Amino acid sequence: AAMADYGVTPIELDNLATFDIRTFETEYLVGMMAASASANGKIGYVDDVENAVDVNAFAEGAKAVNPAAAVSLVVTDDVKAGVEAVEKAGCDTVYSRNFAIDEEGTMFFEVPSSVANDMCVNTLGADGKFITASCYNLNRLYTEIITDTVNEKFDEVKNFSTGVKEGVIDVRPAEDDAVKAKVDAVKDKLFAGDTSISKYVELSAYSYTVIK
Repeated sequence: AAMADYGVTPIELDNLATFDIRTFETEYLVGMMAASASANGKIGYVDDVENAVDVNAFAEGAKAVNPAAAVSLVVTDDVKAGVEAVEKAGCDTVYSRNFAIDEEGTMFFEVPSSVANDMCVNTLGADGKFITASCYNLNRLYTEIITDTVNEKFDEVKNFSTGVKEGVIDVRPAEDDAVKAKVDAVKDKLFAGDTSISKYVELSAYSYTVIK
């Protein structure tokens, strides 16, 4: 069986497993942790595309911790320029990829090697530090699809929907016990099948602003 991101590859192809990952679940959780780390409630979000559902879930997660939190999005493939833009806009915390700033590969953000290629929350300024990251474990998804195939239970019509509950995507635990408790409470609801966070998928108005 081949695999493809649902909605991107034509589903009429034979022997094709389609899947989607509920990334908005972890976006909500990292938004909570970003707001907890921000001193002024102004948080930047830098990515090369505007996935409105994910950014909105992030913003709503931030507001769940700090109702006054404001999220500013910069869409660019130049992460360094994007981070500088949100910092100029007054943000003291940013959600982005870490990146090299010189030919030797010096990293702008010091993040754990285990999340070096993931989206990470970092505080800005001279005392900036790594807070958390949204992490993928696609092996669980691949294992499920391959197991179905080996056991001759593979169904090309089935869409493998995965998220926090299935262990395919998660966040690094918060170091602060109070923040961790809030995040774990939301995760417990997700494990129990609560779909309330999914409402952010259907909103027509979003809780963030875009910096051009």
